[in-house]
Amino acid sequence: MTIKTRMRDHCQAEPGWLVSLVFLFHFFLSTNSLYSTMRWSPFLAASVFSLLPLSAWAHPAPTSNSTVMARGIQKRSIVCGIDLRTAIRDDCFDNPAIVNFKLGGTATRATVSQEAVTHGVVPPGSACDHVVELQILEIAMQQLKMCDLLTALNALDTFGPFNVGGVAIKTKRNQVLQPLADVINDPENLFFLASQVNQAKATYVVAAIKSEVIKSSENQFFAAMESYLRTTKVTTASRAVAVKLNAAIQTIAKNAAALEEALPNPPPADARAKGIQQPQNLLIAAVAAQKAEAAKKVTFIDIWNRVLLGKVVNE
Repeated sequence: MTIKTRMRDHCQAEPGWLVSLVFLFHFFLSTNSLYSTMRWSPFLAASVFSLLPLSAWAHPAPTSNSTVMARGIQKRSIVCGIDLRTAIRDDCFDNPAIVNFKLGGTATRATVSQEAVTHGVVPPGSACDHVVELQILEIAMQQLKMCDLLTALNALDTFGPFNVGGVAIKTKRNQVLQPLADVINDPENLFFLASQVNQAKATYVVAAIKSEVIKSSENQFFAAMESYLRTTKVTTASRAVAVKLNAAIQTIAKNAAALEEALPNPPPADARAKGIQQPQNLLIAAVAAQKAEAAKKVTFIDIWNRVLLGKVVNE
């Protein structure tokens, strides 16, 4: 499913969108020589129309029995400014290995156990869980300096399309993120999980990523979350998803670096060149920062493994 643009800092259309549209159209008509080997293309229309009010492509609000919960889910779905959650509850049924992890154990130490699921019948008290959470992907993308890289690529979108060595380099933020959305919303990453345990997950995974002590006294369902993540079925599926996400992240970084190297220095007298200087410099800085972070040899796989290694202490 294609993700829709949902920027956190663009809740309303800018009042001057029409003026910007007219200006860009006039600029397009009046420009004869183009920036180095780059050419205007029919895809410019897509960039121009991106200035139209975002309400024209309004993303439907999440559906939930609780408005507060819906807002929480939405917040946890944002990755680098885009809502990547496309999977819905019924998508859990598309996982061939689907089971329900129901709540069990005692009042002081909850756990989960697996039970078969009847196709089309949502287990009572359960939710369709992304094992590898979008929230974790957001944390990783920020840590790996990928969100800054996406911002720089998106700033260049008006000057595209770009092709480096026969490879089309996407720059629009939601298009760059689409492969990540495809992986993380794949049924392989979806299982039914007791809602009470699922609600404890956000706090649990953040503590695990930071290698903090996870105390059972802070949430009675932390032990059940540990039990859930340690099951062979969940561990195996989540590691496969983490490998795919890591590969997609590396592809984005590789393409951005290739584009940064391929862009020639803009001649100072060219009006179009002056327009591209700022986003080009932004890309140069973002690529350098991402490479510096990559040199630390921390990958998305490493970050996800911290979650799997999370340990609940009885305190």
